[in-house]
Amino acid sequence: MKTTNRFRIALAVFWLVSLAAIAVGLGWLWFRLEAYENATPEAAVRQYLSDLRQGRWEQLAAGSDFTPTELVTEQDYIAFLQQTYKELPEDTALVRTGEEGGSIYQLQDKAGNKIAALKLTAAPAGEKYAYRVQTRTTTLDPVEVEAPAGVQVLLGGRPLPEAAVRETVTAPGYEQLPDGIAAPQLVRYELEGLLQQPQLTAQDGYQVSTVKKGKQTIYEVTGVPSAAQQQEYRALAEKAAKTYAAFVTQDAGRGELNALLLPGTSFYKAIQQFYNGWYVEHTGHEYRNLDCSELELVSDDAFSAKISFDYVILRGSREYLYPSSYRLFFLNAGGGWKLARLDTL
Repeated sequence: MKTTNRFRIALAVFWLVSLAAIAVGLGWLWFRLEAYENATPEAAVRQYLSDLRQGRWEQLAAGSDFTPTELVTEQDYIAFLQQTYKELPEDTALVRTGEEGGSIYQLQDKAGNKIAALKLTAAPAGEKYAYRVQTRTTTLDPVEVEAPAGVQVLLGGRPLPEAAVRETVTAPGYEQLPDGIAAPQLVRYELEGLLQQPQLTAQDGYQVSTVKKGKQTIYEVTGVPSAAQQQEYRALAEKAAKTYAAFVTQDAGRGELNALLLPGTSFYKAIQQFYNGWYVEHTGHEYRNLDCSELELVSDDAFSAKISFDYVILRGSREYLYPSSYRLFFLNAGGGWKLARLDTL
């Protein structure tokens, strides 16, 4: 073999060995760089954000320390993630906050606005990334719900559990009924550990609304009367309110009013002691601008209504107008609908 050929072969072998060595070296260096990169919080967060964008919700829930309860299920946790990251931008920044030993980071958009708080913990040996990432959750203050006893209230389509019942009380307006007459009851629930404002519904015929009681917002479940019930209840409320106003001015007798009342209640007893002989003589009376609103079913045998009107006293050619507004509470105690209480508003 010629010397030239031997040289060429040796040179080729040298280059092949060199290239192999370089490839091995680059591979090792790449592996070391990848291992170094995977050991950083940023790499773990990038993977976490990728999982979010890909919608790997069950995987993300499984990798968190979230524990389902009767009130907050895994699907609720997933809904919380979906709401938190519904507008996840492509460009994000990771800022260490220093909370909990430095394991809490704030995910921000490019303008510095907070998207979420992330908690990073050391991953078990053998995992690709050195950190496990999860979205830090903050639970709401306990949420209060009031509903008539026996009415099913649903949270996300699931009945509220018995464990959420805080107390059962007499429905307002029906306290101190006479012996032998059952007052409608109100169940108060306390919902703890919720991640988002609850989506509450109730069985057919009842609706959920929010009301302010002091500084607290209460979810209140009330019955919605049917069209036929509304007509009946309005007529009952209007007759009772008008008769009460007329009784005060001696335009209706005590017996006429008593026929509409539930005997034995505090309101009934007060009417028996009420003296209206002082009222000035007049030639007539009228009801103007009457409005009946806020008809609510407290139970199948109880409803309340608000009545307002201008009560006009006529004295010859003179008119005296008295704006009147009442809240009336009715109870079907076996002998038909009776007025259990009237509050002047």
